[in-house]
Amino acid sequence: MELSPYTITIDETTFYFSSKNHLEKFTEKLTENRELIEYSLSKRFGFNIDIKLLADIVLYSKVETRGFFINRKGVNYLCKKDIILSGGKVTKKN
Repeated sequence: MELSPYTITIDETTFYFSSKNHLEKFTEKLTENRELIEYSLSKRFGFNIDIKLLADIVLYSKVETRGFFINRKGVNYLCKKDIILSGGKVTKKN
């Protein structure tokens, strides 16, 4: 998949897909999936949560069934277990 022509780059993260169909499915569900995960976490913890990268990786792992390959800021990830989401910033709601 590393040389796949089916990619999408979102905020310095490139997702590689094994087929055009998987890429299309990912892009179709992207916004809805982000909203669903952010709503679910916000409801659970009682404050607004904006965690698009987490939502995108979760969706990618559901859609891309033939492997796992993403690149974030020049670093390749070949497995979900290679990823540690670290950090977060607190901002005030306007």
